Amino acid sequence: MTNAQIQTASGIDALPHHELTLAEGASFDYASIDLEDAQRLRGAAAQIRSWRKTTIRYMIGTGVNLLAAKELLGHGRFTAWLAAEFGWTDRTARNYMQAAEAFETKTEIISDLPATVVYQLAS
Repeated sequence: MTNAQIQTASGIDALPHHELTLAEGASFDYASIDLEDAQRLRGAAAQIRSWRKTTIRYMIGTGVNLLAAKELLGHGRFTAWLAAEFGWTDRTARNYMQAAEAFETKTEIISDLPATVVYQLAS
């Protein structure tokens, strides 16, 4: 297998051993790192990127479920339910719910953003 065809542990085609493009447009130089370790690092990076996108989808799903629970419970009981079930305040739930209302059908657009940015955009 050539350097240009390296596959990571997760099976994702990787860039050549000496360069990996980062989200910000910079690149990481893997030339000084053992080839096997570089492959493991690329696999870890790919998994982290995947989990980050999944985290945003779960965040939106949580908001959708909270909106449904709020509707079922009505005013007053929802806050008590939040505290009992999760130890959350109304503000925490509002972050999730606003994100769900704003981005439920647009999760791919926001999947690379940090949760705090999604909350700010939704408010």
